[in-house]
Amino acid sequence: MSEQVTVAIIGTGFGGQAAAIRLKRMGLTDFVMLERRPFMGGTWRQNTYPGAAVDVPSPLYSLAGEPWDWTQMFAEQAELAAYTQAVIDKHGLRAHARLETTVTDLVWQAGPRRWRIETDRGAWLARFVINASGPLSTPVVPPFPGRETFTGAAFHTNRWDHSVDLAGKRVAVVGSGASAAQV
Repeated sequence: MSEQVTVAIIGTGFGGQAAAIRLKRMGLTDFVMLERRPFMGGTWRQNTYPGAAVDVPSPLYSLAGEPWDWTQMFAEQAELAAYTQAVIDKHGLRAHARLETTVTDLVWQAGPRRWRIETDRGAWLARFVINASGPLSTPVVPPFPGRETFTGAAFHTNRWDHSVDLAGKRVAVVGSGASAAQV
């Protein structure tokens, strides 16, 4: 048996939150937010590497109609995480979320016209689907020589391993994006 909703939102980061808030403002509350992680909030809950911060002015991270009194122009991860959690709580979005629910397949059914969303925890049927999974939600580690044979600690900034003590160690950072520069 599949659960049915009018709208299924994939992801609970800023994109998913903005979509859910808009639906609620339109009076539509028959929606679900499917989130593969055990928490809501997207990038700014996921990325906890040292130095994590926005690389554009903080006000640009405010959702329309959800201003925040940012403490600095380039907010750090903890403040961004607090903001996103405040938005989630203000709009009662937790009630719509299904955490630790990974979408595995999405198929349009012509009759009756609707989407069938397969997840690792069961299926959903929805008239509309909003994909807010985020373009940076899955870390990509490029293949490079020696990667498979390296015996030291290795991890992506998106999945920072806080149990590894880096004090006094030689560390190599592969990449040159904002995360690499911040670390």
